[in-house]
Amino acid sequence: MKWFNIIFLLFLTNVTIADELNVFLTDSADNKELQIVDSLKEKYNCNIINGSFHEGIQSIKNGKADIALGNITITSEREKIGDFTIPYADSSIKILKKDEVTLQTQIVTFITKSYKVFLVFIGFIFVCGSLFYLAELGQNSGINNNPIKGIGEGMWLTLATSTTVGYGDISPKKIFGRILASVIMFVGIMTFSYVISVANDAWSSNNANIEVKDFNKFNVGTVDNSTSKQWVEDKVNDLKLYDNVDKAYIALNIGEIDFIVYDGIILDKLVTKGFILSDVSYNSQQYGVLTKNGCKYRDLVNSVIK
Repeated sequence: MKWFNIIFLLFLTNVTIADELNVFLTDSADNKELQIVDSLKEKYNCNIINGSFHEGIQSIKNGKADIALGNITITSEREKIGDFTIPYADSSIKILKKDEVTLQTQIVTFITKSYKVFLVFIGFIFVCGSLFYLAELGQNSGINNNPIKGIGEGMWLTLATSTTVGYGDISPKKIFGRILASVIMFVGIMTFSYVISVANDAWSSNNANIEVKDFNKFNVGTVDNSTSKQWVEDKVNDLKLYDNVDKAYIALNIGEIDFIVYDGIILDKLVTKGFILSDVSYNSQQYGVLTKNGCKYRDLVNSVIK
């Protein structure tokens, strides 16, 4: 009986050990990962290990943890270390930089994008004013017979018509003049609609949206041993690497780098007054739970994610 009790106790101990799940939760874990862990706790005795992102990857590699989660993106390199579950979230690489938009930069942006349209429109007003003069000459008391004054009055009529204000002090009398006025109205509406859209872009533009081809003009920083590093390293000559995103953020704050290229979900947590996150997504990626090769808990975690 004594040997039976010992064997039975050893059996219970083995079951308990088998049911203990070593979970590594990285420092960057958010609500989604915490929900997954809470669901696992309902089924297993979870031993939670906390640490950095790189420590989490290493814990799977050396077998100290059964699973690791916390903004770990699915890559072919990491699949050599362990097995990933099905994806539980989508993310993308984005840019975090200081928000340097001022009234001066907004005005410069507006002028840069619209000055060509204004120049063309001024030419359009002159041409239409001349046509009004020729069409209405001698038939319209509002158009002076003197070419300089007459063309000037025609230009005034063009401007008033293009803005659809129509003061009424001068109006076309001839059929050609009225057809011309109709065309001017249409062109005026299109022109001012474009100018308004340019002004809106200038006043609300996100100066963190930088084209990839221009990355090389800036001091760029990212986190070492990350998917962001793999993506950006061949796009810049002098890439600054940091152990974690907090150190990269400090470097950005003191002006050591111009912007951070990293996971958009993580960078979004760092956005405060004076900083801005790009609207543009530069590279799509997915989060998954990394498990040991052949881990028996992988299907369980998949069922929790679903």
